[in-house]
This record gives sequence, structure tokens and C-alpha cells, in this order.
Amino acid sequence: MNSDPRPTELRVYNYEPSAITPAQGGDQNAIIIIRQLFKGLVEFDKDTGAPVNLIAESLKSTDNRVWTVTLRQGFRFHNGEPVTADSFVDAWNFAADEANAQTNRGFFARIAGYGDGRTLSGLRRLDDHRFEVTLTEPYSGFPAMVGYSAFFPLPRACFDDLAAFEAHPVGNGPYRFESWEPGVEVALSRADDWGGPAARTDRLSFRLYPSLDAGYAAFEAGEVDLMDFIPAEKYSEARARYGDTIFEQASNSYSYLGVPLYLPAFQQKLVRQALSLAIDRRAVIDAVYDGQYLPASTVLSPNFLGYREGAGEFCVFDPERARTLLAQAGGWQGGTLALHANLGGGHEPWLALVAEQLKQNLDIDCEVRVDLAFGDYFAQAKEKGYAGLFRRAWAPDYAWAESYLRPILGAGGSANQQFYENPAFDALVSQGDEAAGQAEGVGFYQAAEDVALEDMPIIPLWFQKTSVLYSKRVGSYVRNIINGSDYAAVEVDPS
Repeated sequence: MNSDPRPTELRVYNYEPSAITPAQGGDQNAIIIIRQLFKGLVEFDKDTGAPVNLIAESLKSTDNRVWTVTLRQGFRFHNGEPVTADSFVDAWNFAADEANAQTNRGFFARIAGYGDGRTLSGLRRLDDHRFEVTLTEPYSGFPAMVGYSAFFPLPRACFDDLAAFEAHPVGNGPYRFESWEPGVEVALSRADDWGGPAARTDRLSFRLYPSLDAGYAAFEAGEVDLMDFIPAEKYSEARARYGDTIFEQASNSYSYLGVPLYLPAFQQKLVRQALSLAIDRRAVIDAVYDGQYLPASTVLSPNFLGYREGAGEFCVFDPERARTLLAQAGGWQGGTLALHANLGGGHEPWLALVAEQLKQNLDIDCEVRVDLAFGDYFAQAKEKGYAGLFRRAWAPDYAWAESYLRPILGAGGSANQQFYENPAFDALVSQGDEAAGQAEGVGFYQAAEDVALEDMPIIPLWFQKTSVLYSKRVGSYVRNIINGSDYAAVEVDPS
């Protein structure tokens, strides 16, 4: 830690969070703050992403269905209350209770008793430092799942007065809550007695801006020390001006084109494979995003255990093969192909390029349709309302291969807007969930990914590339491959 006696402050760009308590804060703007205020059973290794015990001394199971959690002692909330088994059991019951209307309620659906009443039958307190979790089905990813912020503990103060707690959260992490001025700042101060490593700055200020452009202007004016994103249109300029203080790495945010399998034109997988082969991902990225993204040839993130570069043979640019496969399918029978995206995301330029490529390489006429706000656009998906390919993105909530596979591609998955069903795929994912060890489980997940990459119910496009911009005041930047910037580990010059 810096030996200079002057107080230090790290000023971070952020957008207005929805909430800053574990059960309620579900957007990224909220989660990055929640992770400073609260800590859970596990952390993620900053280089590998593997779950590493923190408050948990152990997470044990003989069947991946019934898990015994033993806690380390010595962790405390910022009001002095010790973190115990009740802190987790009560927090999870509170979050899962429909009556409490918490945003993150659905993350507890794997626990037995979800939806049946005020408490989860699958949670059982054993003593002050042990509790038992029974899942509805075996799940090898449980240790990773509980690293998500929804599973953080809560103090008794939360249940005594929820409104007061949401306005002034009492956490158990490296920073304690100081103030929240909407539209201006969420301020946190270092908490040295929480039980884990002390933060390296005295104060953490999340400066709230209405847009990424406004945040970038504030950075240029010296008002912000760290931005986890760079506006796409400013990327080249930022690299030229601040190249020595930019950190870049593949992110877990994933964009793809969903294929509406409920339409006759997309029934043959040869057609879906041909469409994917006809798209030059690198050309689109270079033209629209100035090379900032990484072409995707997989479903799994480059940062996740199980990633295999180039796993998808139909995710490369090969227009000759694309034409051959489409001819084998009997040609394109769908008329003008609609390319859908939501309003407000700047999707028109890249969709226009994809439309040009499909026309040039497969002689398919395309129509770009960007005409609905996200809420209506999402509703259109549930109603099987797309007339063609549709843009979607995904970022998993915790570091486990299954968190990419089942939601997007599993039968009934929360993000399966293609209405894809393949029993072989679902069976392999379930085998991964039930596997005795992590290595064995990954093999099943990879086999499931291979099934999907052959069937092509989605067309992988690209992974975003994290581009973090930090000022000269930042002495050492530290990043976690899963959680992003590790603000508590960042050192700042006090000047």
C-alpha cells in the first residue's frame, strides 16, 4: 500500500445503477459497486477464472446435488455483526421470496423449494458456521454460481428496515457505503475490519454520467481516473493519445445472430451453416468497430475453462463453401431476408455490412429492420415475431461453461429465442452438470457445444474486447478475468 499519509481516491466512470444491494442490483452498473460493498462464499481467480474459496472454508458434495457449506470465521459486516450461516440462509430466502420482488430472485431457482413458499426447503442451517444446500438437480457449477453477487450475505439490519437498508447498505466487503447522490456519485470508503485484504485506496468514487461520451470527456478533463469502456468512435483516438495507459483483453460479452427456427426457410442446417460461412466477421469488426472486437468461432468465452479456439468450422469466412452448402439445400427459399436489431445500440452500420455480404456471397436480398426499443424487441422474441435473423448478446453471470450453453441453447432456456431443441445437446449439458469433477464436466460441455456449432441455431459473431482506460494517477491496474477491474487492488497516486 502507498506509504504516503495523504488520503487516496480512485474515481471510476459509471452509469446510474439500478440498486446497490445484492438481491436487487442486476445491471452491470450496480454489480461493480455491489462487489466492493459485499463479498460472498467465493472469489474468482484473476487469471484463470476458477472459483476460489473466500468466506467459504469448504463447499463439499458427494453427488453435486446436496452441498455442505462451511464458513471461515473472522468476517464481519461493517456494523460489526459477524458473517454467519444465517447471513447467507436468510439472504437467499429473502431474495428468492416472490413477495419481496427482488430483481435477482430467479438465480435461486436451482435450490429445492423455489417458488413454493416464503423459504427455500433446500436451505438448512446446521450451526453458526455451516449450512446445507439441496438443489433440484445435480449441478457441478454450484461453486461458481455462488460467486455471483446475488448470493452475497446480508446483515440483520436488512430485514429490520429494508427501505433504510437499500438507501444506506451495510456490507461486508473492502469498502463501506458513504453516500449516493443520483446522477452525481456513489462514494465508498475503505473498511479495514471486514476480514479480508484491505483496499489499496482510502476512497472509491463512482462518478455517474449520462453516457459513455460524457464519461470520456470527463476523463479527458482529468475528472475520472478509470473507465472500463471506451466509446467505439473514440477508440483510435484513445489508443493514439493514451496507448500506454490502456488495458485490453477479451471480454465475456458475446454477440450473435439468432436464427428463428420456427420459420420454414431456416429449417435446414445447411442453410444456417451457409449463412454463417458467408459473413466476414473480421471485415465488419475492422470497418465498424475499428478492430476493437474479436471474431467468434465458438459459443464459450475465450476466458472460460473449456474454450477451444476455432471450434466452429462454420464460423469462418468461406463464401465458396457457403454457396455450395446453400445449393445442396436447394437454394434460399425465404425471399428478402430481414435482419433485426433493437433501437439505440448503433447496430445499423454492421447490419448493413452483413446485408451486403449476404447479397454478394449468396445472392440473398436483405432488409435491415431496426425499429423497436429493447423492451418491445425482446417481447417480439417471445412471441416468435421475427421475420429473419435477429441480433442478440449474452454475458454470463458466473464463470461456468453451462452459463453460456443452457440459457441460450437449452430447451426452454431463458435466452433461447430461436426455440432450438436438441435432446442430444440437453443430455450432454446435463451430464456436465452431474460430472464428478470439473475436468470431466468440461468435456461434456464441449461436446454439447460441438452439437450446437454443427446445428447452427445461432450464428456467433464476436466477443467484445475489454478496453480499459486509466489515468497517470493509477500506479498499478489490476483486472480479474471474470469480474473485471479489481478496484480494491488498484493503487492511486495521492497527488
